[in-house]
Amino acid sequence: MRALFSLLLTACGCSTSFAAWEPAILRDELPPGKGAITVCAENNVPYIVIDSASRGLDLDEGARVHELVHVKQILAYRGGCWPFLTRYRHDSAFKAQVELEAYCEWGRWMMSRNRQPQAVWAHITVVMLTQYGHAVRENCLYEEGT
Repeated sequence: MRALFSLLLTACGCSTSFAAWEPAILRDELPPGKGAITVCAENNVPYIVIDSASRGLDLDEGARVHELVHVKQILAYRGGCWPFLTRYRHDSAFKAQVELEAYCEWGRWMMSRNRQPQAVWAHITVVMLTQYGHAVRENCLYEEGT
C-alpha cells in the first residue's frame, strides 16, 4: 500500500516532503512585551501570531525567525503542538531549553544584519535570566567550524 501511495505521488509530481511547509502567520494585538507567540490550532498544527504594532520593523522579522524555531521544535515533538505547549507551560527546564535554541537562532539572524555580537549575546543572557530563570554560560552564537 505504501509503495502504491509513493508511486501515485511520484506520478502526479507531488512531493512527499513537508520541508517547504510554512505555518500561518497572523497579526493581532499582543500583550505588552510579547512580539510574537506560537499557538496551536484546533487540528494540533502550530501557527504564529505577530504583534500588529511591529509591522515592518526589524523586530517583526526577528520575532518571525524566533517563532519559526518553535514551529520546528513543535513539528519534531512527539504528539505535536498541544503536548509541546503543555510541557512548555509546566516544565521550566524544557521551556528554558527551547527558548535558548530560539534566541540563539534569532541572535545569529541579528548578527547577519550587522548587529554587534557582544550586544546580541548580552541581550540573550539577560532575557534568559530574567524571563526564564536560566543563567546561560556558553555562547551559542558561534558554532565550531563556522
